[in-house]
Amino acid sequence: MNRRRKVSSATVRDIDGVPEFDERKLSKLQKKMLEIKVDSRA
Repeated sequence: MNRRRKVSSATVRDIDGVPEFDERKLSKLQKKMLEIKVDSRA
């Protein structure tokens, strides 16, 4: 039950518009994009 709760709470946050979990994903994506930009310059 606890595991399910964590997943559902994350989904609820996502719907609320305050996705903690997605923010991390976004920062990771941004870092990757920056890396790609640097690679293309080199």
